[in-house]
Amino acid sequence: MRAISPDLQPLTSVVIAVMGADGILLEANAGFMRLLGQGPGRHIGAEVSAYFSLPAFADIVASQPFPNGDVYRGAMRFREGDADGPLYRGRVWRSAFGLCLQAELDPGKAVVEPRVAEAQVRVTPDREERRIDPGSTDRVTGIGNRAWLELAMSREADAVRVGGFPFCLFLVRLDRFEEVVARHGAAGGDKVLARFGYLLRLLTRPNDVTARSEAHEFAVLLPHTNIAQAASVVERVGKVLKADVPEPLAGPAAVRFGMAEFRDGEEAAVLLARARAALRS
Repeated sequence: MRAISPDLQPLTSVVIAVMGADGILLEANAGFMRLLGQGPGRHIGAEVSAYFSLPAFADIVASQPFPNGDVYRGAMRFREGDADGPLYRGRVWRSAFGLCLQAELDPGKAVVEPRVAEAQVRVTPDREERRIDPGSTDRVTGIGNRAWLELAMSREADAVRVGGFPFCLFLVRLDRFEEVVARHGAAGGDKVLARFGYLLRLLTRPNDVTARSEAHEFAVLLPHTNIAQAASVVERVGKVLKADVPEPLAGPAAVRFGMAEFRDGEEAAVLLARARAALRS
């Protein structure tokens, strides 16, 4: 199975790649291949660690994950020819496919460029609290679990009260998942769940929160996003999820979506319940 969806393969506005811990390029979209340029050795199977300027590839490999499974998120630069290229914002995480990268050109230039260790530990007391907590990560998918989602919703609700920015939550439910497990066993079901977790992380922004909220339900929290903007995100994500064929299935999985915008003063459980009500409608 290809890790990068066909919908994302031709994009040049976003950089997507899957690598081994040794820096060998396993898969990449057009955006990452553009960074490599032309010439010998710049292809799938090439060693690409030298193209990582900020942070260094070795620092990424050695870093410990955040509760949501990311091993790095923040400012990134890549070598383009003999010089550093423009500034990107991105994330790197480990999955069953390998070390996964997603980055987009940063529209702003006033960005702090910390080393990996500083980005994960020393920047602020708040960042210190976000270091790895095994109890916050879902074992099957590698993304956040229900406890991590609830914490993220609580923090975002506090931010809304201070700054007034909207945020939304959308859910993805895998229908007839019991049939998948009955036909392919628990291991087959776990493969499908892991694939969905991987795609949701790949298709969302670095500051979005992805989590497994129930047995076969996923949640994505979208900060600074109103309901109209969230609908565009859901439409884009839905096109990929409804076309992807995860192992061991013979065709796309059946999925449903539900979303809700946070209302000032409501509890996180109420927001989740409203998104679930939309899921059922």
